[in-house]
Formats: sequence, structure tokens, C-alpha cells
Amino acid sequence: MLKGIPHLLPVINNALRAGATFAVCAPPGDDRFRVFLPDCPASAPSSAVFEIGPWLMPYSRRITIGNEVSSDEARRRLETLPDAPASSPLFSSYSTPQSLYIANVSSIIASCRRRKGKSVYSRVITGKIADGMTWATLFEALCQTFPQTFRFIFYTSGTGGWMGATPELLLHADFTAETFRTVALAGTRPRSVRPWDTKNIHENLFVSRYITAKVRHAGLRACVSPPYNVAYGTEIEHLCREISGTLPAGEYEQLFDAINPTPALCGFPKQRAIADLRRYEPHSRGCYGGFVALRDSREISAFVTLRCIQFGGPLMRIYAGGGITAESVPAKEWTETESKCTFFRRYLKNIL
Repeated sequence: MLKGIPHLLPVINNALRAGATFAVCAPPGDDRFRVFLPDCPASAPSSAVFEIGPWLMPYSRRITIGNEVSSDEARRRLETLPDAPASSPLFSSYSTPQSLYIANVSSIIASCRRRKGKSVYSRVITGKIADGMTWATLFEALCQTFPQTFRFIFYTSGTGGWMGATPELLLHADFTAETFRTVALAGTRPRSVRPWDTKNIHENLFVSRYITAKVRHAGLRACVSPPYNVAYGTEIEHLCREISGTLPAGEYEQLFDAINPTPALCGFPKQRAIADLRRYEPHSRGCYGGFVALRDSREISAFVTLRCIQFGGPLMRIYAGGGITAESVPAKEWTETESKCTFFRRYLKNIL
């Protein structure tokens, strides 16, 4: 049992019951969950804030939920609020048909072949939450299943409700040490499959080379690690390279916007990839592919918003994507998105 989770269930339930802005999260490998409410006094001078960036939003336009408060204080504040349930879902009752997905991926493969690039195409699965589950208990199950990820749940009237367990660091900047770290996390396979195929190796190189070029363009040096495997649950794993270096204090926002979104969530060249997504994705991404972050006076840790759902009322929408290149096979790409949806699909009924 993760520390603090049972204690936080009333906090999450009361926030959603009252339609109150809130966030709860825990960094990778940490069983100490942190709570954020707006219009609360900071619990300490160095108190952190929770930040949200929807898809393609620059860092300067982020949504900030702060300050960090104790779970006891959050519970006291929320339980006195009148019922005003979180607003209806900001999404339609739509799931991507397999036939449309296969057809669109085939078109994107042709586009990638012409420009020698990559596009990250996503699909959605919409349905009702399983009987006997609440959003709080689903979040509890998610946190217990993926303890080595950044786990989050939040609600604002502008974004609706979101939760996820993301393995992908977008940027960590240490303001005191003046250092940064990010990752090229791209390439997915079942954990039982060996070795990595050419398509996944090339996909990871797209991301690594893009981030490295952006770092160097900013006048910074980049150290790139050898590739290594990162497990996600028990079924799949990703190929990863770590990219790090020195970052002068106060310059993290420029680097943030230079690499966000990386080719792992968008593609390459970026504008051509975005054009593919606008043409072929019939759904809005909302916060999917954006970022969630913890920031205080010492550091910022931002993660890509993926392995996530949007929720509201009884409905949830699962988002899953994959990198499409000239070497992609449409049926295999569909299977990859299925594997990324496995956890949330267990708690779906009546897919729409």
C-alpha cells in the first residue's frame, strides 16, 4: 500500500464533488503524494506549485495550481464546499475506429517517406467507468501499478479532469546547480521481444538528435547517454537516452519551449508533423502530449502528459499514440496503441 493514498481519497472525491480546482501528484519512485489547491497560503517559503501545459502551449501560458498544502488542510477546505460537480466532459462520445486508424496511418507513412521524418499519431477510446469504481479509486489503482512514473490527477474548469502515470521526463532544471536533464524516450516493444528492431532504433534517434540539436542551438553542451531500456508496467518497455548538461539560472524557459513538444509526442520536422496531426486526427488532444510540472524556488521537474485519460461525469477518454515513420506497419502500430491502453481498458465498460 502506498503511503497517503487512502488518506487522499476523500480529498479527490470532495474536490470533484465540489467542482474545485485541485491537483494531486507523486514523483517517480516516491510514495509521498502532494496536494495543490488555489488561493491557499503556502505551507513553506519554498512551497511548490503544480503546472499544466495543454498540447502545443508555450511555457509562458501554463496553468498554475498552487500552493502545495497538507492533505489535512485540503480535506478541511474541500469538505465544507457545497456540491457543484465538475463540469461535463469536454469531449464527445467518440472512439477512433480501427479502419480509420489504419487508413490514416497508411497516409502518414507515405508523408513520412516523402520527407524522411516522423509523425506521432494518436487515437482515443471513450467509454464509461466500470461499476463500483470512482475516479479516486481508479487513481489509487493507477499509482499502485506504476510506482516508477510521475502520477497525477487534476481538475480545472478549463481543462476538465485528467489523470495519468507518465514515464517521460520533459525537463528537469536544477536552479542552484545550474544543470538540466531530459530524455529521448521513443521506441516501444513488448518486454518479451528481443532485440530492438530498426524502426524503433531509428525512432529513438529522431528524438535524441532533435533534442541535442536544440540544446546546442541554445549555446549549451549536451551529454548523451548510451541507449537503455525503461519498463512501463509488466508488459511493455521503451528505448531511452538521457541528455544532460549545464543550464544557466533563469534560462530554463527558453530551453523548455525549444524542446516542447519533442518528436516523441509530435514528430519531425515539427511543423510538417503538426500538419499531419491536424489533418488526420479527428479529436482534440486537450492536455494529451502537453506537460505537467512541479516547480519551486530550487528546481522544476516537468513530465510529458501521456499514458493518461480525460474524465468527467461517468465518461473517460483514453489517449494513446505511436511514432509513425516510413518503416511503420499500420497493423503493428494499432497493436502498440492497444498495449499502451491495457491498464485503463480494464476499468472501461460500454465503449462508445
